[in-house]
Amino acid sequence: MSTIDLVDAPARRLAVDPTRSCLVRAPAGSGKTELLIQRFLALLATVPRPDAILAITFTRKAAAEMRQRVLDALLAAQQPLPDQAGEHQRTTYRLATAVLQRNETLAWNLFDHPQQLQIQTIDSFNASLVARMPWLSRLGGLPAISDQPRQLYRQAVRQLLAASRTTDKLNRGLRQLQYHLDNRSDRLEELLVQLLERRDQWLRHLFGDQVRPRDELQQALEAVLAEHLAEAARAVPLACRDEVMALGRFAAEQLADEQRPISHLLQAECFPEADLEALPVWRGLAELLLTSEGQWRKACNKNIGFPAGKKDPFASMKQRMLELLKRVSDEDCQALAQVVSLPSGGYSDQQWQTLDALLDVLPALVAQLWWVFRHCAEVDFTEVALKARQALVDSGQPTEQLLALDRQIDHILVDEFQDTSWLQFDLLSTLVSGWQPDDGRTLFVVGDPMQSIYRFREAEVGLFLQAGQQGIGPVSLQSLQLSANFRSQQGIVDAINGWFPDIFPAQEDAGRGAVCYFPAQPVLNRGMGEAVSVYPDYHNNPDEEAAEVVELIKVLRDRHPAESIAVLVRSRTHLKSILPHLQKHAIGYMAQDIDVLTQCPVVSDLTALTKALLHGGDDLSWLTVLRAPWCGLTLDELIHFAPSKTTTVAQLATTEAVLSALPPASQQRVAAVIAIVVEYRRRRGRVPLRQLVESCWRDLDGPCYYGGQAVHDVEPFWALLDRLDYGGDLLAIEQLDESLQQLFATPVVSGESAVQVMTIHKAKGLEFDHVVLPSLGRKPRRSDHPLMRWLEHPTHGLLMAPITAPGDVADPIYGLLGQLEQRKEDYEVARLLYVALTRARRTLHLFGQAALARDGQAQPASGSLLATLWPAIGHHFVPDDSQTLQGDSEQDARRYGPPLLRRAEPLYAVQPKRAEADGVTPWRSGTIASHVGTLVHHWFERFALDPQAIENYHQVEQRSALIGRQVRLLGLAEHHIEPMVGRINQLIDTMLSSDRGRWILAPHPQGRNEYALSGELDGQFVNVVIDRTFIHETERWIIDYKTSVPGRLSMEEFYQQQAEIYADQLHRYAQLLGRLDPEHRCRCALYFPACDGWYELNFQE
Repeated sequence: MSTIDLVDAPARRLAVDPTRSCLVRAPAGSGKTELLIQRFLALLATVPRPDAILAITFTRKAAAEMRQRVLDALLAAQQPLPDQAGEHQRTTYRLATAVLQRNETLAWNLFDHPQQLQIQTIDSFNASLVARMPWLSRLGGLPAISDQPRQLYRQAVRQLLAASRTTDKLNRGLRQLQYHLDNRSDRLEELLVQLLERRDQWLRHLFGDQVRPRDELQQALEAVLAEHLAEAARAVPLACRDEVMALGRFAAEQLADEQRPISHLLQAECFPEADLEALPVWRGLAELLLTSEGQWRKACNKNIGFPAGKKDPFASMKQRMLELLKRVSDEDCQALAQVVSLPSGGYSDQQWQTLDALLDVLPALVAQLWWVFRHCAEVDFTEVALKARQALVDSGQPTEQLLALDRQIDHILVDEFQDTSWLQFDLLSTLVSGWQPDDGRTLFVVGDPMQSIYRFREAEVGLFLQAGQQGIGPVSLQSLQLSANFRSQQGIVDAINGWFPDIFPAQEDAGRGAVCYFPAQPVLNRGMGEAVSVYPDYHNNPDEEAAEVVELIKVLRDRHPAESIAVLVRSRTHLKSILPHLQKHAIGYMAQDIDVLTQCPVVSDLTALTKALLHGGDDLSWLTVLRAPWCGLTLDELIHFAPSKTTTVAQLATTEAVLSALPPASQQRVAAVIAIVVEYRRRRGRVPLRQLVESCWRDLDGPCYYGGQAVHDVEPFWALLDRLDYGGDLLAIEQLDESLQQLFATPVVSGESAVQVMTIHKAKGLEFDHVVLPSLGRKPRRSDHPLMRWLEHPTHGLLMAPITAPGDVADPIYGLLGQLEQRKEDYEVARLLYVALTRARRTLHLFGQAALARDGQAQPASGSLLATLWPAIGHHFVPDDSQTLQGDSEQDARRYGPPLLRRAEPLYAVQPKRAEADGVTPWRSGTIASHVGTLVHHWFERFALDPQAIENYHQVEQRSALIGRQVRLLGLAEHHIEPMVGRINQLIDTMLSSDRGRWILAPHPQGRNEYALSGELDGQFVNVVIDRTFIHETERWIIDYKTSVPGRLSMEEFYQQQAEIYADQLHRYAQLLGRLDPEHRCRCALYFPACDGWYELNFQE
């Protein structure tokens, strides 16, 4: 396909027009960077100075790449254009040639002075603003940017909490917050740290000019609630609304004596408006139309105001209600279901008391943080951005710096605009605030909202959507959509086009972060073989999946040795099994920022040694020092050092009575280690921290106990101690722990064709020939409820709510914000999946794990990437019988832990008698017999549920291998496995070859297997599980399977004994089922598959 065939060719031409301000949506593989270069070249050919153009990116790598590509285009334009050049290359060549002419005419000397090209990251641009005007930004010289700003936040919080309170207002605020958090100082500290982390979102709302915080918060809440009710209204089509209200009033009349939400419909004359005053009516509509689970009703009865009756108006109104429910059943009712939990009004006095306390504390906290910044000569990026804006606007007026920039900059380009934060958006709005229509200046922003995946970095995709609708500041933007995909072969593009319209939301919403899917147009032809392969798994065994992934990689490398392969995961923890398998098979890989340094043994031991040197009461660290290889105590020996309230491990380690309990060799090692550690503890604060720890470690002969990789792993640790050194100590021990979480082991690089291993977030902006996505069925780690929820809405402003105080009724505003955040999170998960799939050029391989439900159907884990992708690939997860049976057994094993859950006998009101008579021979006693019973019952249940399974597994050979795998899951010794498989096969064969056995397993009316019932019998509550029950002719049969055999007893003696043992049990079954199904007489029997035995028990009621 040539470029002239592209459907987005007109949009590409408009994007390069230097007279237009544009917002360009550039999906994955659409050639965004090339378009950005062309735009920059087109502008460069028209401006009087190169620095009249400001290009902003979000990473140093992107800025360097853009600068280099501009220079490369100019260098290429000095040579003849190749005849085979494509249309986009010709466009770049033409634009670069015009720039060369202007460069020569105006003597720019760009090749000698490329710094004239103003291509910067947003952070470097902010820093340059601060550096130019230190007196306005109040930072003086530009301080260093902290790698661990949380440590600065925590320092500010602790200083504020520890300092003497100078004002009653601050005292009251802190007391109220402490009270709200149940006097938990640690939670208060964490709350304030969280607020400082995201202070850019609330500072301007709470402390700007003429701000009334409570009014602003209340107005924002009401606007969001009204928006939610408007969405709920869309669940009821316009043509149905009058009918809904008429039926609602009828139902309310029938329930007039009850205090129900439906009762509010009685006085409602018309369909409610989307405002808070109508919220009771909305709740009445929700009760009328929806079930308690939030789904459309399928039936109506007297409970919702439609009593039974054949006479009018009851019959006709009930019929009208049923017809209405059919008409609305295809509408989305989620928003209507959520009106039940919406806040009834604004902030209550109790809620506001806590928020008001925050407003009393936050000014002092921000001031304290500023003092910490000054004292440490370090700031965070947020502070630089805040001060950069302050350098442009002071007290609401433009500064000289802003006026100077306004005179200098004629054109602004912003790359990756979908990752813009509120503060960055505000800065951009400020830069263009003085622009006028038709003054020749242009703003060009490009990005892909479908790839916005950095909410954890404060990226707000709603700002991209808002800019497309409203522009930025005074600048209106023409929206352009690219669609050509130059990266992926047609098979991959077609798959993504077919899947994502149903995965992405149908309508865009800036407030909720909802982005629609725009299909791509493939430029490359379909490749050979399958473009997308799905590997379903029902066992959720990471090792098995890792082995399969490695085998796939080996095949890909053999077939395509020169092509790139990437393994992408949602979380680093999903690689725990894959990396060892790659190493085992000598497959070279590049894994950057994957292995957290704390997982390395040498660093873990050094961390404990550091803490022990700095704190004599850190018992866990001291125990680790004694356990480390330089001392090497066993776990049994460590028990002697268990600390108490009055003694620490460090003290016990020098106690003669404790040491004497150890073997002589261990005593010597402990004495030597403790002597060295104690000696270095005396030097604490007198030598640098790194020197203290490293010297102690070397005196302990630490380097001798670790492999060669340890040499590389310890270097980042030593550098960290140098950086955290505070007079030979740590300012706070949390600094070490938090900093270590950001350090990663040296990446493994092996071979030129190393497999790339990384998270999906790291892979954004990259592309590979073959992409493998394992662990799609794994759930992410659940996040805790934050102590404060807040949300900045693009239109309505700021919403805030603290966590509900312990013992109080759940705060509906906090819950509402949680729902909004969860919806945003769900939308971003879909975008994360899109990013992962669009990294592939030639083939895409999807590995997913789905659990098997009792009905044999596969179910993805909620919140997993597979659950998001399920509408598209769920049809690949159709297990056959062997997978279903194996899956059930393995799920039981995982759920209940090894050994496999024994088949639990019911909880009886009367304990059954034990079989103690001579001659009765269970096949084996104890655990193994219980395992046999469990698996036999499992197979019988499967046969009864699926008659086809009887044909599939009628022969021993067809099921032996599967039974063997099931038995091995029990974790038994190998010598037990073959006898157990043989015994289970014998019991199954007897059952399937018997007419009676076939009759028991055959389909019957109301057939149930492993049927659980509960009820009260003889004044006691009992739980029972019935093996098999069904209706035959006019009677209900209750059948209990028993694997015992007669042994030396006659059959009559055997039956009589078994009946004596289990009579009480079956009697209770009959009593409970008789209550549940009084229309059928119950008959009870024991079935013995070992001998095809049958014994019926008769109970006289």
